[in-house]
Amino acid sequence: MPVSKRIAALVPATNPVVEPDFYRVLPPEITVHFERMFNGDWGNQPRSTENTGHHIGISSEEAATV
Repeated sequence: MPVSKRIAALVPATNPVVEPDFYRVLPPEITVHFERMFNGDWGNQPRSTENTGHHIGISSEEAATV
């Protein structure tokens, strides 16, 4: 039985193209598990970077459960 491998990817909630790109280039024995990050503000808001940093921590904890 071949060994399967998993990749966890944190992506911005507004990026719809990352998932198909991963599936297109990876061999079938590698699965990708995506977690979408929402930064709390849509658009270019002054606190956008701060909020994204906060949500990276939350999203990475959720992705670690895969």
